[in-house]
Amino acid sequence: RVGAGDLDGDGAHEGIFGPGPGPALPQRIRGFELQGGPMSPLPGCDIDAWPSLAYGAGTASGDLDADGTDEAFACQGFDPSATTRIRGYAYDGSTLRPVATSDFDTFPGFSQGTHVALDALPR
Repeated sequence: RVGAGDLDGDGAHEGIFGPGPGPALPQRIRGFELQGGPMSPLPGCDIDAWPSLAYGAGTASGDLDADGTDEAFACQGFDPSATTRIRGYAYDGSTLRPVATSDFDTFPGFSQGTHVALDALPR
């Protein structure tokens, strides 16, 4: 459950990681700086996307709003009570904030999570 993208606009990719799968693992995503030596956490790039669910989270990134900086995306893990929801977050250098237009259920009525993958979106 690994993704990568330029979350902070520095021209280099950061790593986006989610745990799982596993019944004791949170649906949490974290971002890490990958350049310039050992990986280090991005300040504030750590969020429990669905606090009441388990089985980990999937991650991806893409420039949804064509501003030159990638947004981070989380999808629900394979928790039996999870839907097929995907949620996007913008990173401002100190925190992840939800992006309202990128919070949606990919297959309404289905359960047990989903996967997410993105690439460069047209500008």
